[in-house]
Amino acid sequence: ITVISCYNPPSDFRGIPALKNWLETFYNRHTPLLLMIDANLHHRSSTKCLTHMCRSASFKVISSKGILIHYSEGSSPTVIDLVWANWTLTKYVQRCDVFPENFGFDHQETVTTLEFLSISPPTFHNNASLSKLNHLVFCDYIQKKLNKITFLYESCQDIKITTNKISQIILKSFYAQGQNSQTHLNCHKNWWDLEKLNLILKL
Repeated sequence: ITVISCYNPPSDFRGIPALKNWLETFYNRHTPLLLMIDANLHHRSSTKCLTHMCRSASFKVISSKGILIHYSEGSSPTVIDLVWANWTLTKYVQRCDVFPENFGFDHQETVTTLEFLSISPPTFHNNASLSKLNHLVFCDYIQKKLNKITFLYESCQDIKITTNKISQIILKSFYAQGQNSQTHLNCHKNWWDLEKLNLILKL
């Protein structure tokens, strides 16, 4: 994880150009990144530029936008401190708590809780389709494999073994016409998935 703590001084707002330069030079969207910034957004001239820059880099505000406030004469209460997370990190963010205690200069404590689950090894599925099956290739593959098998019929066990070999040949011939694709666990649903079963039951 990359963690950036950025200060945007209200005198010249040089924090935003510095952050923009870092993002353009080093930022990798695939690397989880947490951005904590004293944005000084009570100065309106910095608000639009910062928001556009962070959103363009796939960042999302994860801190509460209604608790961190700054009071100044002649302006409405606004946000000073923000916690942003890029898209890669948001899936690990459990919560971002903002505490009401003021440490002075209108800054409050924020605590970001992340949860990292163990990564499962990738799984694959074959996309072979019966509707697109080339029957000549299918049968030719099976015939070539059957010619190499020694058929035994002396016992029930022999028949069982031979039947299993033939079944495997048929399956391999079918799958040989497809491609192995990695299964996206968030999209792939097993047949016993409740959402699928509920749709079937409604029919």
